[in-house]
Amino acid sequence: MRVPNLILQPIVENAMRHAIAMNSKAGRIEIVATARNGMLRIVVKDNGPGLLPTSAGGNLKQGVGLANTRARLERLYGSNHRLELANEPAGGLVVTLEIPRISDMTLLNSNPSSS
Repeated sequence: MRVPNLILQPIVENAMRHAIAMNSKAGRIEIVATARNGMLRIVVKDNGPGLLPTSAGGNLKQGVGLANTRARLERLYGSNHRLELANEPAGGLVVTLEIPRISDMTLLNSNPSSS
């Protein structure tokens, strides 16, 4: 399966910076990937404080790294992707990324210059 280069880097870096580094107890980042129905689902969880609302309206703040990741996913997959951030009720943040499942063989078969 193929994952775009460095697509998880800003997500994991945010978990390190905002969850692990700010926590006085041991930190945890968990990455789980599953494939189903032609999609690859990657879930990144941490045990930090989660995202804090930026206003009384409850909107969650999004930094440059996540904005760039969203834009890159849009360029690569159009509307055929999902990137969601959610606070866990017990604490921490869950980032869910879903992209089309593409194998190395699919890429080779779709690239005429590889023959």
